[in-house]
Amino acid sequence: MIDVIPKKELLRIIKAFLADKKRGIPMELFAELCGVEKRTLQYVFMEEKYPMTEHVQRRVSKGYDAWRNGHIAVMERYGKKWIEWRKAPKMRMVKGYGLTVKDGEIKLDIGIKNRLDYSGYSLDDKLKGI
Repeated sequence: MIDVIPKKELLRIIKAFLADKKRGIPMELFAELCGVEKRTLQYVFMEEKYPMTEHVQRRVSKGYDAWRNGHIAVMERYGKKWIEWRKAPKMRMVKGYGLTVKDGEIKLDIGIKNRLDYSGYSLDDKLKGI
């Protein structure tokens, strides 16, 4: 059982996730994984027309967690794409670097990170103190 991501945090994470063109999963398949309509994802997270219900929060949180932890693979054959659950999770690790603010100083962070983890804050957010 996973912990449900808080609404404010989930809104920020999914907005960054859907804005990333290299996320590796089409929006339609992510909506199918979460068990919600594509329009619902757009209206709740991108356009913020509708409030996020607990139902949508739980489903999207669970779907994002499965994708981030490598439990889902996007398969493609003959131009058709679908999702499959992996028997063993396989995370997409990449070389990572970034800037962090510690004690008012900006420092360089270098290491390996999960490519699909959007939970980190951008440097702008860190400088603003969000």
